[in-house]
Amino acid sequence: MKTKILAGALCAVVIASAALGVLYLKGSGENLPGLRKSVADIVQANLGAHYLYGGEGDIPNGEVVRDNDVTLENHTAYDTRTGWYCSAGPPCENIRHFDCSGLFYYAVTKSGVNMGSLRTVEDLYGASIKLSSESDLKKGDLVFIYKKQTDNWHVGIYVGDGYIVQAQGASAHVVKWTLTEWNQYYSDTSKYEMMYGDLLSSIA
Repeated sequence: MKTKILAGALCAVVIASAALGVLYLKGSGENLPGLRKSVADIVQANLGAHYLYGGEGDIPNGEVVRDNDVTLENHTAYDTRTGWYCSAGPPCENIRHFDCSGLFYYAVTKSGVNMGSLRTVEDLYGASIKLSSESDLKKGDLVFIYKKQTDNWHVGIYVGDGYIVQAQGASAHVVKWTLTEWNQYYSDTSKYEMMYGDLLSSIA
């Protein structure tokens, strides 16, 4: 269940999405500007945090993260599917780790909105209001990359003033790029498809 718990919400409408299998409470939307600012501020406050597949913030030693994909073994964050270790190296317990969708999940939940089952990039894209171009982006909106050759997804979070924050990958940390840098990096349309979405308007 995805429940909006921001203070000041005056009404809520129960919305069921059969396609996503998600049931949540949608608020009046009056807190949307504050939510956008909060999400942008939180992701930027975590610049430099370590990447971990399945990471959604603070991961104490020994905790199993997202569907048993990631465990912390011998003080090292290890993904049993990919064989990746967290980029911090041992010891890396009790510090924040994120993957690309986990960073957004963390920022939204820390802003007072329960994201429920919306955790993967595919989930975020499916629940988002689709935007036609980057000129439509507002703080907290999402820029999706579909990687055609590997059939997987990546997402960055727009934080305003032409910048995107992303948990880039196992060899990197949470970083801040300009839209120009992002567009250049993903410019090969034979490999990448770029899409834009507004999820916060759907849940605020």
